[in-house]
Amino acid sequence: MKILVPTDFSRTAFSAYYYAGHLAEALDAEITLLHVIEGSHYTQRSSQYEPVYLLLRNARDRMQFFAEEHPASQRIAIGRKPADYVARFGLPGFTVADYARDHDFDLIVMGTLDRHNVLMERFLGSASSTVIQHAPCPTLFIHEQTRYQTPARMVFAFDRHGDLSGPVTDFHRLNQLLGAKTDFVHVQLNQEEQALYRSMDHILEGLFEKDDPDYSFEIKSLEGDSLVDTLLDYCLFEKADWLVMVHRKHGLIHRFFNRSVSMRVAEGIHLPVLVIPEK
Repeated sequence: MKILVPTDFSRTAFSAYYYAGHLAEALDAEITLLHVIEGSHYTQRSSQYEPVYLLLRNARDRMQFFAEEHPASQRIAIGRKPADYVARFGLPGFTVADYARDHDFDLIVMGTLDRHNVLMERFLGSASSTVIQHAPCPTLFIHEQTRYQTPARMVFAFDRHGDLSGPVTDFHRLNQLLGAKTDFVHVQLNQEEQALYRSMDHILEGLFEKDDPDYSFEIKSLEGDSLVDTLLDYCLFEKADWLVMVHRKHGLIHRFFNRSVSMRVAEGIHLPVLVIPEK
């Protein structure tokens, strides 16, 4: 298994790296640390090659300090250290998603903040929301100062829209290694039982497509006035370790006027949130 961890050297990014290192040990996974240098550099002049080379080398040196020397100086147990350090030029969100796609990563682990108030950021998409829109694999969002513990209970939120069999299959592959008890939870804002039953069929198809689950699970329906609030309340009451959500890709206009539910939840709860893209 391969885990990609983007970093901008912030405290939030360090929390994500710390969490990814321990998760990688639990999953017997390999970590790649990625730093994106914002901007593009194209030149055919050899005299300009050295500064670009130095930018890349300095970024790799800084990543090594971030990942190895800094934790050692603070006596922070990291778990599994990166197998590779990669620096790229580009726009952070798009570059992370493209690198994950080009190198067949199974999971992205990155930090998330509780603020997304700038109009231009909302229009173009923060790095987190851009990764959600374009990543080919699940993304695990970690808040600053989140302590690692191997997840024992997860809440997988689903609704009546779309085909869940692909995302459930992706989740099943991951949770076969972790073995966390899982509640598949549907928040019912309207009485649509037939649609709920179709979603339940998709969940069961995804879970039993190849091999039976090695973990216990339940499928539940909740009633509430707000999808986000109902999910957050349920996670807190049940003491969930992770919240899992399916992300459906939308157009630019939709993203501008209606922020993704998965992003709103990731920002609104101090809990690791795993976002799985719809196939």
